[in-house]
Amino acid sequence: MVDFITQLAVFSDKKDVVLFGWQSISEMEVLDQAYLNNLSFTFPHQYNLTNVISYTPLIDSYRLQQETSSPSEYFFIGFDISFYYLKNLRELGPDFIHTLNTLPFETNYMRFKYARPDNITGYDNRGVYIFRYQDYKLVKTGWK
Repeated sequence: MVDFITQLAVFSDKKDVVLFGWQSISEMEVLDQAYLNNLSFTFPHQYNLTNVISYTPLIDSYRLQQETSSPSEYFFIGFDISFYYLKNLRELGPDFIHTLNTLPFETNYMRFKYARPDNITGYDNRGVYIFRYQDYKLVKTGWK
């Protein structure tokens, strides 16, 4: 995989090449991050990797109460899921659960965009974020 990406990066000097993949590619230690930048590496992720800073008051409260450094990713996931479901429960009552596909919502860390494949199964959350490496920074694209 690393050899293939390296060859693509070399080839990208002659042609415009954009690499699409999974976030795990960017975590390969032997892969030069400059290659991912040159290839405008683009990947989907279920969480907003660029917006945790907006939780600053919540993080400060967590640190004070837990007497620890920073919360883990699970803290943000739990907060957003709780916020989404409790907000809908308060506003719409307990039957909101049957209309999740009509209640899209975006929090600071997660996107809720439910779809129901058929009437037999439950709902799938298809809300994702699309990120791109650009100028050695991780940028959230406008794709939804």
